[in-house]
Amino acid sequence: MPADDKRLASWNAMMLNALTAAADIDPRFANRARGLFRSMRDDFYRAGSLVRFAGNAAVADAEFEDYAQVAEAFLNYGRKFASDDAIEFARLLTQRAHGRFLKKGRWQAKEKPLIPIAQGQWIIPDRVFYSPMTLWLRVALEVPGLDPTVRSSAATMLQRASQDMLDQPYFYGSFIMLRAENSS
Repeated sequence: MPADDKRLASWNAMMLNALTAAADIDPRFANRARGLFRSMRDDFYRAGSLVRFAGNAAVADAEFEDYAQVAEAFLNYGRKFASDDAIEFARLLTQRAHGRFLKKGRWQAKEKPLIPIAQGQWIIPDRVFYSPMTLWLRVALEVPGLDPTVRSSAATMLQRASQDMLDQPYFYGSFIMLRAENSS
């Protein structure tokens, strides 16, 4: 397997998700997932916050995408391997992201945007990967023990719809799928 020597939080989270999903196919994937989880927990999590670049936290602050990707990967890992530790990290990251990146009902990609008066986005569209907002919503709706205010906020966000979603559903596919999964 190729090594990721940049050690970016969101990329490692995607690999953890892949290894976790493949764990039933071959025990070597399960062993790699366990090792990667321990490494991510030790290298990317500092005093209740996430580090974007392991070993070089000063380069850039973690972004919303990092929090969403890592929280989802830790929740999936925790469920697959019955790791209360991973699930607790997912809960903590989800709550921290809510406080850091949701400003006046709109999501900011960074805690301190380049333009201080930037409003943020009500619904973040998908790009190459699922929207970090959708990943965050999925974890916020499912992770046990989440602050009830944060969970309520997530449930309210899931009901959002916009003209953009109707005009360009391709860019909101992950949000539309999550909304359909939770409509029953």
